[in-house]
Amino acid sequence: TVEIVEVTNGGTGVLSWYATSTSPWLKIAPYTGVAVGSNLPCDSTNPCERKGKMELSVDTTKLPGGTTTAQIVVQGLGTNQQQTINVTVSSVTRLGAPGVRRD
Repeated sequence: TVEIVEVTNGGTGVLSWYATSTSPWLKIAPYTGVAVGSNLPCDSTNPCERKGKMELSVDTTKLPGGTTTAQIVVQGLGTNQQQTINVTVSSVTRLGAPGVRRD
């Protein structure tokens, strides 16, 4: 499953950002982007996306069993401002026995 997170710029100008994960099982793509402030023109002559977007996914091969939490830290380039996104995942282990079938 992939979740999309949008990064917005409530200020002016261009907000350049990057994101990091605190855990190897939580993947981010792309991990950098920009969000355009409302003072800059976005129209047919100057097309732009106001919101930056990143996709979060889980690498199940690195996911520990049970319920676990990791964070995505989004940092504005050249600033000391950051936001943290908590991501909690529960993994399910399916058990089976040889020769037993479920219909």
